[in-house]
Amino acid sequence: SGSFDDMDVPPTLVSFAIAPEEADHLISPEFKAAGHPVYVFDAAYTPDGAPDYTAIKAMWEEIADLIRTGKVVSSFLLGSQDVYSFIDRNPDVLMRKIEYTNNPFIIAQNPRMKAINSAVEVDLTGQICADSIGTRIFSGTGGQVEFVRGATMSEGGKSITAFASRTLKGQNKIVATLKDGAGVVTPRSDAHWIVTEYGAVDLYGRSLQERAKLLISIAHPDDREMLDRAAFERFGPHWHNFSI
Repeated sequence: SGSFDDMDVPPTLVSFAIAPEEADHLISPEFKAAGHPVYVFDAAYTPDGAPDYTAIKAMWEEIADLIRTGKVVSSFLLGSQDVYSFIDRNPDVLMRKIEYTNNPFIIAQNPRMKAINSAVEVDLTGQICADSIGTRIFSGTGGQVEFVRGATMSEGGKSITAFASRTLKGQNKIVATLKDGAGVVTPRSDAHWIVTEYGAVDLYGRSLQERAKLLISIAHPDDREMLDRAAFERFGPHWHNFSI
Protein backbone atom coordinates (compact mmCIF):
# COMPACT_ATOMS: atom_id res chain seq x y z
CA SER A 1 0.00 0.00 0.00
CA GLY A 2 1.02 3.63 -0.29
CA SER A 3 0.98 6.54 -2.74
CA PHE A 4 2.88 7.16 -5.93
CA ASP A 5 2.39 10.47 -7.79
CA ASP A 6 -1.40 10.83 -8.08
CA MET A 7 -2.08 7.13 -7.46
CA ASP A 8 -3.15 5.79 -4.08
CA VAL A 9 -2.67 2.04 -3.55
CA PRO A 10 -4.98 0.50 -0.95
CA PRO A 11 -3.74 -2.24 1.38
CA THR A 12 -3.43 -5.41 -0.65
CA LEU A 13 -3.25 -9.03 0.44
CA VAL A 14 -0.83 -11.02 -1.67
CA SER A 15 -0.72 -14.79 -1.38
CA PHE A 16 2.30 -16.85 -2.34
CA ALA A 17 3.87 -20.22 -1.64
CA ILE A 18 7.41 -21.22 -0.79
CA ALA A 19 9.25 -24.52 -0.79
CA PRO A 20 12.49 -25.15 1.12
CA GLU A 21 15.50 -26.39 -0.87
CA GLU A 22 19.26 -26.42 -0.53
CA ALA A 23 20.99 -23.49 -2.22
CA ASP A 24 23.21 -25.81 -4.28
CA HIS A 25 20.11 -27.29 -5.91
CA LEU A 26 18.69 -23.99 -7.15
CA ILE A 27 18.76 -22.89 -10.78
CA SER A 28 18.03 -19.60 -12.48
CA PRO A 29 17.50 -18.42 -16.06
CA GLU A 30 20.50 -16.04 -15.99
CA PHE A 31 23.92 -16.78 -17.44
CA LYS A 32 26.48 -16.85 -14.63
CA ALA A 33 29.75 -17.38 -16.49
CA ALA A 34 31.16 -18.28 -19.88
CA GLY A 35 31.30 -21.97 -20.63
CA HIS A 36 28.37 -23.00 -18.44
CA PRO A 37 26.00 -25.53 -20.06
CA VAL A 38 22.58 -24.36 -21.24
CA TYR A 39 19.61 -26.75 -21.22
CA VAL A 40 16.41 -25.98 -23.13
CA PHE A 41 13.17 -27.64 -22.03
CA ASP A 42 10.06 -27.19 -24.15
CA ALA A 43 6.78 -26.94 -22.25
CA ALA A 44 4.15 -29.42 -23.44
CA TYR A 45 0.64 -28.37 -24.46
CA THR A 46 -2.59 -30.26 -25.04
CA PRO A 47 -4.27 -30.27 -28.49
CA ASP A 48 -6.48 -27.46 -27.14
CA GLY A 49 -3.46 -25.27 -26.47
CA ALA A 50 -3.61 -25.56 -22.69
CA PRO A 51 -0.49 -26.47 -20.69
CA ASP A 52 -0.05 -30.21 -20.19
CA TYR A 53 0.56 -30.09 -16.45
CA THR A 54 1.34 -33.79 -16.15
CA ALA A 55 4.09 -33.51 -18.75
CA ILE A 56 5.35 -30.23 -17.25
CA LYS A 57 5.55 -31.82 -13.80
CA ALA A 58 7.52 -34.74 -15.25
CA MET A 59 9.84 -32.27 -16.97
CA TRP A 60 10.57 -30.43 -13.72
CA GLU A 61 11.17 -33.73 -11.95
CA GLU A 62 13.73 -34.50 -14.64
CA ILE A 63 15.36 -31.10 -14.13
CA ALA A 64 15.49 -31.73 -10.37
CA ASP A 65 17.22 -35.05 -11.03
CA LEU A 66 19.81 -33.31 -13.20
CA ILE A 67 20.61 -30.93 -10.38
CA ARG A 68 21.22 -33.76 -7.92
CA THR A 69 24.92 -34.15 -8.51
CA GLY A 70 26.88 -37.01 -7.04
CA LYS A 71 23.99 -39.46 -7.26
CA VAL A 72 24.30 -43.11 -8.23
CA VAL A 73 21.46 -43.70 -10.71
CA SER A 74 20.30 -47.25 -11.29
CA SER A 75 17.26 -49.21 -12.44
CA PHE A 76 17.86 -52.63 -10.92
CA LEU A 77 20.08 -54.29 -8.32
CA LEU A 78 21.68 -57.69 -7.93
CA GLY A 79 24.05 -58.66 -5.15
CA SER A 80 24.53 -59.65 -1.54
CA GLN A 81 22.63 -58.38 1.49
CA ASP A 82 25.44 -55.85 1.97
CA VAL A 83 24.51 -54.31 -1.39
CA TYR A 84 20.84 -54.03 -0.49
CA SER A 85 21.67 -52.63 2.95
CA PHE A 86 23.88 -49.98 1.35
CA ILE A 87 21.12 -48.99 -1.11
CA ASP A 88 18.25 -48.97 1.39
CA ARG A 89 17.20 -45.36 2.07
CA ASN A 90 20.59 -44.13 0.85
CA PRO A 91 20.15 -40.49 -0.27
CA ASP A 92 23.11 -40.83 -2.63
CA VAL A 93 21.38 -43.52 -4.70
CA LEU A 94 18.56 -42.72 -7.11
CA MET A 95 16.50 -45.67 -8.36
CA ARG A 96 14.56 -44.99 -11.55
CA LYS A 97 12.67 -46.98 -14.16
CA ILE A 98 14.40 -48.39 -17.24
CA GLU A 99 12.46 -45.83 -19.30
CA TYR A 100 14.52 -43.16 -17.53
CA THR A 101 17.96 -44.72 -17.09
CA ASN A 102 18.08 -46.07 -20.67
CA ASN A 103 16.65 -42.99 -22.36
CA PRO A 104 19.37 -41.75 -24.76
CA PHE A 105 18.31 -38.14 -24.22
CA ILE A 106 18.67 -38.51 -20.44
CA ILE A 107 22.03 -40.27 -20.85
CA ALA A 108 23.22 -37.49 -23.17
CA GLN A 109 22.66 -34.88 -20.46
CA ASN A 110 25.68 -36.24 -18.59
CA PRO A 111 28.70 -34.33 -19.93
CA ARG A 112 31.70 -36.42 -21.05
CA MET A 113 29.62 -39.59 -20.82
CA LYS A 114 31.58 -42.74 -21.64
CA ALA A 115 29.58 -45.82 -22.61
CA ILE A 116 31.70 -48.99 -22.59
CA ASN A 117 30.04 -52.04 -24.12
CA SER A 118 31.26 -55.40 -25.34
CA ALA A 119 30.53 -57.61 -28.33
CA VAL A 120 30.23 -61.23 -29.38
CA GLU A 121 31.31 -60.36 -32.93
CA VAL A 122 32.02 -57.28 -35.04
CA ASP A 123 32.07 -57.59 -38.81
CA LEU A 124 34.34 -55.66 -41.17
CA THR A 125 31.73 -52.94 -41.70
CA GLY A 126 31.26 -52.27 -37.97
CA GLN A 127 28.03 -54.16 -37.32
CA ILE A 128 28.09 -55.18 -33.66
CA CYS A 129 26.48 -58.40 -32.44
CA ALA A 130 26.16 -58.59 -28.67
CA ASP A 131 23.22 -60.86 -27.92
CA SER A 132 23.62 -64.08 -29.91
CA ILE A 133 26.02 -66.63 -31.33
CA GLY A 134 24.47 -67.30 -34.70
CA THR A 135 20.84 -68.18 -34.03
CA ARG A 136 21.49 -69.06 -30.38
CA ILE A 137 20.59 -66.27 -27.98
CA PHE A 138 23.51 -65.66 -25.65
CA SER A 139 22.29 -62.67 -23.62
CA GLY A 140 19.97 -59.71 -23.67
CA THR A 141 20.83 -56.46 -25.43
CA GLY A 142 21.20 -54.71 -22.06
CA GLY A 143 20.38 -51.26 -23.41
CA GLN A 144 23.57 -51.23 -25.47
CA VAL A 145 22.37 -49.12 -28.37
CA GLU A 146 20.66 -46.63 -26.04
CA PHE A 147 23.93 -45.99 -24.20
CA VAL A 148 25.86 -45.93 -27.49
CA ARG A 149 23.60 -43.16 -28.77
CA GLY A 150 23.36 -41.34 -25.45
CA ALA A 151 27.14 -41.19 -25.05
CA THR A 152 27.52 -40.10 -28.66
CA MET A 153 25.15 -37.17 -28.11
CA SER A 154 26.78 -36.23 -24.79
CA GLU A 155 29.04 -33.17 -24.87
CA GLY A 156 32.56 -34.60 -24.90
CA GLY A 157 31.18 -38.15 -24.66
CA LYS A 158 32.44 -41.33 -26.31
CA SER A 159 30.91 -44.66 -27.23
CA ILE A 160 33.39 -47.52 -26.81
CA THR A 161 32.99 -51.20 -27.70
CA ALA A 162 35.81 -53.18 -26.09
CA PHE A 163 36.56 -56.90 -26.29
CA ALA A 164 39.40 -59.40 -26.64
CA SER A 165 40.33 -60.10 -30.26
CA ARG A 166 39.70 -63.81 -29.72
CA THR A 167 37.54 -65.96 -27.47
CA LEU A 168 39.05 -68.31 -24.87
CA LYS A 169 38.68 -71.06 -27.48
CA GLY A 170 40.69 -69.08 -30.01
CA GLN A 171 37.84 -67.95 -32.27
CA ASN A 172 38.24 -64.53 -33.82
CA LYS A 173 35.74 -61.87 -32.77
CA ILE A 174 36.47 -59.47 -35.62
CA VAL A 175 34.95 -61.37 -38.52
CA ALA A 176 34.38 -60.92 -42.25
CA THR A 177 30.62 -61.34 -41.79
CA LEU A 178 28.47 -62.11 -38.77
CA LYS A 179 27.34 -65.70 -38.31
CA ASP A 180 24.09 -66.67 -40.01
CA GLY A 181 21.21 -65.61 -37.79
CA ALA A 182 23.31 -63.36 -35.56
CA GLY A 183 21.54 -60.24 -34.35
CA VAL A 184 22.81 -56.74 -35.02
CA VAL A 185 22.49 -54.98 -31.67
CA THR A 186 24.36 -51.81 -32.66
CA PRO A 187 24.11 -50.83 -36.35
CA ARG A 188 27.31 -49.86 -38.14
CA SER A 189 25.97 -46.32 -38.48
CA ASP A 190 26.18 -46.01 -34.67
CA ALA A 191 29.57 -47.66 -34.23
CA HIS A 192 32.32 -45.38 -32.92
CA TRP A 193 35.37 -46.54 -30.97
CA ILE A 194 36.28 -50.23 -31.24
CA VAL A 195 38.97 -51.45 -28.85
CA THR A 196 40.94 -54.70 -28.58
CA GLU A 197 44.25 -55.52 -26.91
CA TYR A 198 45.88 -54.50 -30.22
CA GLY A 199 44.60 -50.95 -30.41
CA ALA A 200 41.64 -48.61 -30.73
CA VAL A 201 39.98 -47.24 -33.89
CA ASP A 202 37.13 -44.80 -34.46
CA LEU A 203 34.77 -45.99 -37.22
CA TYR A 204 32.38 -43.06 -37.19
CA GLY A 205 32.02 -41.36 -40.56
CA ARG A 206 34.31 -43.85 -42.28
CA SER A 207 33.61 -45.64 -45.57
CA LEU A 208 33.16 -49.42 -45.56
CA GLN A 209 36.67 -49.91 -46.95
CA GLU A 210 38.17 -47.60 -44.32
CA ARG A 211 36.30 -49.46 -41.59
CA ALA A 212 37.62 -52.79 -42.81
CA LYS A 213 41.22 -51.52 -42.86
CA LEU A 214 40.89 -50.10 -39.35
CA LEU A 215 39.28 -53.20 -37.89
CA ILE A 216 41.84 -55.53 -39.45
CA SER A 217 44.58 -53.42 -37.85
CA ILE A 218 43.27 -54.28 -34.34
CA ALA A 219 42.33 -57.89 -35.04
CA HIS A 220 44.48 -60.74 -33.71
CA PRO A 221 47.68 -60.86 -35.83
CA ASP A 222 47.00 -64.47 -36.83
CA ASP A 223 43.56 -63.49 -38.21
CA ARG A 224 44.59 -60.47 -40.27
CA GLU A 225 45.61 -62.33 -43.43
CA MET A 226 42.29 -64.20 -43.50
CA LEU A 227 40.34 -60.97 -42.96
CA ASP A 228 42.38 -59.22 -45.65
CA ARG A 229 41.47 -61.94 -48.16
CA ALA A 230 37.80 -61.62 -47.21
CA ALA A 231 37.96 -57.85 -47.70
CA PHE A 232 39.61 -58.37 -51.10
CA GLU A 233 36.77 -60.68 -52.16
CA ARG A 234 34.19 -58.19 -50.91
CA PHE A 235 35.60 -54.91 -52.21
CA GLY A 236 37.39 -56.07 -55.35
CA PRO A 237 40.89 -55.72 -56.86
CA HIS A 238 41.29 -52.08 -55.80
CA TRP A 239 41.33 -53.20 -52.15
CA HIS A 240 45.09 -53.59 -52.01
CA ASN A 241 45.56 -50.16 -53.59
CA PHE A 242 43.42 -48.56 -50.90
CA SER A 243 45.06 -46.99 -47.88
CA ILE A 244 43.98 -44.83 -44.93
